Parts: sequence; structure tokens; C-alpha cells
Amino acid sequence: MKIVSLQSVGLGAVFPSGSCEGINEPYVLKVGEKLKEGRGQELDATVTEIGFGDMYHGMEMPRQDDTYFVYTSDGHIRVLSADKYIAEWSE
Repeated sequence: MKIVSLQSVGLGAVFPSGSCEGINEPYVLKVGEKLKEGRGQELDATVTEIGFGDMYHGMEMPRQDDTYFVYTSDGHIRVLSADKYIAEWSE
């Protein structure tokens, strides 16, 4: 099983509406899709893999809770707290 997407718990990100006001929507990260910044614009980076655990390449992270690791095409790894996101798992 692997993680195919993450969705934030709570208010999430604020995306613009037609009337210059923001709309709170969950922040969603999906494998194979581009990242979005806080205003809803796509960034030039695609999510390539999402991992889960308290380890990163054999190094123990200094955290008490489990963590999601979001790997992207720009070479960065975003570290997200597992208690702030809901994961969708697939075969």
C-alpha cells in the first residue's frame, strides 16, 4: 500500500474567490499533480511520492509523532505532521 494523496484537517488554505475574498478549502497534495501555493496558483513542482513514518533515509527525526514526507520534482522534501493531514492509501 502507498499514499496517493494528503488532505489537510481544519481550515486548510485560503484560495481567492471572484469577489476578492478568500475561500477556505482543504489543502490537498496528490501524487502526480502540481503543488499549489496559498493563493491557489500552481507551482513548478509536482508531487512524486508521499511517504509516512518517523524515519527519513535511516535518520531518526527529532519528533514525537509520525510524519508525512512529500517528495517533489524540484528535489525538495516537505515534512508534514501526521496529525494535521488525512491520507488516502491505495494498492
